[in-house]
Amino acid sequence: MRKMKEYAFFLVFICMAGLAPGVQATTVMVDPAALDSPEKGETLVVNVKIQDVTGLFGYQFHLGFDNAALKFSSIEAGEFLGKDGTDTLAFLKVNEQQVYFDVPPDVLAFFESSGQAAETEITPDLAAEMNSAGMLMVAGIRLGSATNVNGTGVLAAITFEVLEVRESALMLENVELGTSLPDLEAQFIATDVEDGAIVVPEIKGDVNGDREVGADDALLALRIVVGLMIPTEHQKLMADMNDDGEIGADDALMILRKAVGLAAPGVDAVANTNIGVTMPEVHGVAGENITVPVKVDNIDVLAGGNISIYYDQTVLRAVDVSLTPGALLASNLSDPGVVRVAFANVNGVIDKTLARIRFDILVDDISPLAFRTVNLYTSGALPLISRGIDGKFSSWAIPPESSALLQNFPNPFNPDTWIPYQLSAESDVSITIYNAVGKAIRRLDLGYRSAGIYRTQNRAAHWDGRNEAGELAVSGVYFVLLKAGDYQKIRRIALIR
Repeated sequence: MRKMKEYAFFLVFICMAGLAPGVQATTVMVDPAALDSPEKGETLVVNVKIQDVTGLFGYQFHLGFDNAALKFSSIEAGEFLGKDGTDTLAFLKVNEQQVYFDVPPDVLAFFESSGQAAETEITPDLAAEMNSAGMLMVAGIRLGSATNVNGTGVLAAITFEVLEVRESALMLENVELGTSLPDLEAQFIATDVEDGAIVVPEIKGDVNGDREVGADDALLALRIVVGLMIPTEHQKLMADMNDDGEIGADDALMILRKAVGLAAPGVDAVANTNIGVTMPEVHGVAGENITVPVKVDNIDVLAGGNISIYYDQTVLRAVDVSLTPGALLASNLSDPGVVRVAFANVNGVIDKTLARIRFDILVDDISPLAFRTVNLYTSGALPLISRGIDGKFSSWAIPPESSALLQNFPNPFNPDTWIPYQLSAESDVSITIYNAVGKAIRRLDLGYRSAGIYRTQNRAAHWDGRNEAGELAVSGVYFVLLKAGDYQKIRRIALIR
């Protein structure tokens, strides 16, 4: 019968907030104060905890939650109120209805014997009402003892389903704690309240904030590397996978590894492999464009990198970058005089030509093609021992120190060949082809030519292997005579049919 009296007392107690003066203050809080949100569809347990209480007999509190982010699923009584083995009674209040979730069998029998309804099932309709309100009203009381309980512990554990991953508040309201005196007169305990919050946990590598790590995040990291994107502080933190304070192609590789489910790479300082990156000497004339290949001498271990190249912006203008197939690429040409390229392929690079950079030739002059930065990495994001071998651009139109007739190509040839030359001064140019006995069989009048170098197929003289009558010349040795102003030069060539 004692339990029933205490229960009757508590029904009065729970409705008498602020009736009596408080005793020693305590704190009721959401524990922990900040809870990382699981992914959508998963569950989250929120504990309501009491700290450093003296003389607790019963409690009630309201817990407000964001019903667009969370959906109430279930509740369990915490261990604190009955930690000494005393029976407890706990219930939810939905409008004017009480739903018991911690009911001792003899109390349930008392309800049944007295004809009182004792709802112990949280039906979908009742859950829907609480979720619609975004509020839970919870109460509990000790039944098996006239004594109170002291200390720290959990009053209730509430389980929610995550509807949406977003930040939201968990608000404790109408918190009331009571202590029972020997004559069953209630006194309320002064209470401090600490709310909680659902926070969105950081996902390393999630640069775009979509809660997933994918190639799009790696591409954003590469854009940061080459200066196409100014990241926020949060994006810097998410992109800096190795926490070295810098964002590089190695971070993009680690993002790709995470996206495909590969483990984080080891912590070795440097991969013990040398790798060279080269650009050639290239030529052209103003008004044309050139393509400069960037090549490596070892692709067996290469998976990513970031490179910057300097050139003379008064001579050249970078207009396009293409990369080896299968890799993510970001390039920045917006800063005149500098090309920045970053790439990543967790499966490794498959072509020794890393990139092809296309330039417009602005003037006939010379420009360096010099590596400023060369950072190359393995698929495990370990840095390789990298070195850059610079290239150079020089215009064909720059006068050489002397005129010259150069070796034809191909040689021997069939059916035709190209005859390169260079001019130290402008002049009319002609080439005469002689057979082995010194008879002229063909004359190529090239006309007036500016000083410069005529070495490529589109600039050199072309002989189709025919005589003046259009007949195919026979196999044998021939002699080429170049005349350019006062300059003359003969070179031997071979035709094989």
